[in-house]
Amino acid sequence: GQVIFKCNVCDLQFKQPYRLKIHMARHSEERLFACPLCNYRAKLACNLRKHMLTHSDEKPFACHLCNYKGKLACALKDHIMLIHSDDKPYACDVCEFKAKVPSHLKKHMVSHQVEAPYQCTVCDFRAKRAGNLKEHMGTHTNEKRFRCKMCSYGTRRQRNLRKHMAVHFDDKPYLCEICPYRAKLPNYLKDHMKTHTDMKPYDCPLCDYKSRQSRQLKRHIQSHAESFGVNSMVLSEMTN
Repeated sequence: GQVIFKCNVCDLQFKQPYRLKIHMARHSEERLFACPLCNYRAKLACNLRKHMLTHSDEKPFACHLCNYKGKLACALKDHIMLIHSDDKPYACDVCEFKAKVPSHLKKHMVSHQVEAPYQCTVCDFRAKRAGNLKEHMGTHTNEKRFRCKMCSYGTRRQRNLRKHMAVHFDDKPYLCEICPYRAKLPNYLKDHMKTHTDMKPYDCPLCDYKSRQSRQLKRHIQSHAESFGVNSMVLSEMTN
């Protein structure tokens, strides 16, 4: 019979030994493959090859439905699923939630965890993810760890830096299907699409105000911050 190569950690089986070798790296914390241009280290050589593309301006993967171009095939695949498709093939096995891409399902699954094991050492804030606690800790300091390499912009939150980077590029690959609006980022388009509906999903925790867009709610909360005499970011943390 055919020789089967079996993982001694999770019992997965492979027909080729090199596939088992690649798989075993997932069970290890060792990151042998180092990027020569930054501090990134990878468990697998293929992951390092993908990472190296982030140091290049080349974007060989073009969307056939809009002018989006990506550095990675997986980025193009996610783009098509998020922007051009209504399919949600990734289903939660606890509730009825469905996601377009695996990363969204993974984030959602955290909502089913009862525990929030990551405790802030300064206040009562608790987080389900270590990354969320790390971001929260920035609200207790003036440190802006995430710096733009193209200008002097700095921020406490990594997602704010990702949004900021769009100002350095003219591309607006995300198109509204109803009006001429174009967006630099998918979440901008998602926010814009709410202007075409009567939905107001963003509720102020301090009054009856509702808004269609998250940035409208943030501006509104600023008015409460001025009334309370506190920083709007601090007030946002208090009301989350």
